[in-house]
Amino acid sequence: MASGEGTIVLLKVQADWPRWLAVIETKANHNEVWPYIKPTLEPREVRQELRKPTPLVVKDYATNPDAEPAPTTKTLTPEQLKRYEMDYKVYKDELKEWKLKQATINDIDDYIMRTTGTY
Repeated sequence: MASGEGTIVLLKVQADWPRWLAVIETKANHNEVWPYIKPTLEPREVRQELRKPTPLVVKDYATNPDAEPAPTTKTLTPEQLKRYEMDYKVYKDELKEWKLKQATINDIDDYIMRTTGTY
């Protein structure tokens, strides 16, 4: 983990909890994933879910989406193709962000596994 990798706090006894959790929270906040992993929620608070972006479907951009054969980027009009390409750029950016956040959560999960004692 890039941020604070040198800071390792082992969770062996209950007294270690505040400092151990603070390290995890710092790493998670630095990478904007704390809302997805924080262990406690306020009453009526719902845990945020990290959702993978939905890939684009070419037929959603076509004039006749049910045409046979199925629409492709080659059968889109120039306007439809432009809209598709703009949305695809947004999708790629969202996917990149999702992958980074997912990797951070996986790194934090690994940190948790490495720093907790056997109970």
